[in-house]
Amino acid sequence: MLRSVAAISFALILCGCSGGGEPTYSPDLVPGEGVVLIGDAPAADVEVIFNPVSTTGKPEREARMAFATTGADGRFSLVCPPGGQVKDLTGFKGILPGEYAVTFHKFVMPDGQPFTPEMAKERGPQASGARDIVPPQFGSPQTSPMKAKIGLDGATDLEFKLPAAK
Repeated sequence: MLRSVAAISFALILCGCSGGGEPTYSPDLVPGEGVVLIGDAPAADVEVIFNPVSTTGKPEREARMAFATTGADGRFSLVCPPGGQVKDLTGFKGILPGEYAVTFHKFVMPDGQPFTPEMAKERGPQASGARDIVPPQFGSPQTSPMKAKIGLDGATDLEFKLPAAK
């Protein structure tokens, strides 16, 4: 599944990235997978961000955001890296158990083409003229009506249905 460079960069910044080497991490991660639909159709290239509201059995300071970008089939598999520079996200597949406010973004260029990871290497979506086609309420943890509770066994059947663009 293609990972959106913009989403990963944004999420790593929000995770508290700092300079230095590869961080250490206590992997209490559980599976976090699902699908995003826009209307009734699977939605490709949607950035999905799980913003912690509370954690199960963990102090709040250990809460971590998890994120993914949907594939062509609308499916996603979350990663949850620690703060710090992470070169390889494959060791951080999953999510910490807890409650999350889930946010979504899907950036497209003025001509309707998707904002690509190659474009993100040069500049971010807004600086490139891309616009988010997901309604703004779904883009903020404070306003998104989408919530998820991840148990100690994880969740592999998450489904989020976003309204179709008008």
